[in-house]
Amino acid sequence: ELNWAGLRVAGLCVGIDKYTHAGNLNNASRDAEAMNERINSSQGCQSANLCAPATVGALLRGIRHHAQDAGLQQNPPKLFMVYYAGHGIQTQEKKVYLVPSNAHVEHLDDLEHECLALDKLLLMLRQTLDE
Repeated sequence: ELNWAGLRVAGLCVGIDKYTHAGNLNNASRDAEAMNERINSSQGCQSANLCAPATVGALLRGIRHHAQDAGLQQNPPKLFMVYYAGHGIQTQEKKVYLVPSNAHVEHLDDLEHECLALDKLLLMLRQTLDE
């Protein structure tokens, strides 16, 4: 069991096994579901599971929807955790991208349109939770 020392924790668990333009994974969805269950079983914590978002838009909408959940707005968590099990890409400049299931990346220029930059995700979460 997770022990958060009494902190109120909110989580979003994302798992993607099947990819259109990249190799499939075997256990990412199962791992995300297991983490989601562990967070939800901890007193005072809540989590949601987002299965196989196909696009950057779907991934952002799922994250924003959970962050705007009425319970989170009325009783904000001390920690918001995103658990991501799926393909990711790190550039030479150390920028990290989460890869949705239908992303088609042939060149580095494709990353900004086909994948979700981790820094963009964190900024969006901060803005959404601060509203």
